[in-house]
Amino acid sequence: MTRSRALPDGTPSDLVAEYYGQRASVGLIISEGTQPSDDGQGYTNTPGIYTENHIKGWKKVTSKVHSEGGHIFVQLMHVGRVLHPDNTPHHRQLLHLV
Repeated sequence: MTRSRALPDGTPSDLVAEYYGQRASVGLIISEGTQPSDDGQGYTNTPGIYTENHIKGWKKVTSKVHSEGGHIFVQLMHVGRVLHPDNTPHHRQLLHLV
């Protein structure tokens, strides 16, 4: 599951920090699906965690959650065969293994 609220380059936006901060009172949050590489993105505006900007964005999110008394765990997601080249920053074709 993803919220699709990241910036087009996959950086978690201020809206992402606000969203998770509002839910911090549950105690432990498991984040939306977050791609660990540019090959893992299957949908637009989903967060990544493989560039410096992504990491800075997630630090804003975790700081907000922690300041509200919560904890957060990033759920890694790779869309696999659902991938479409138009939804990735590099527009590469999916590698089909036989």
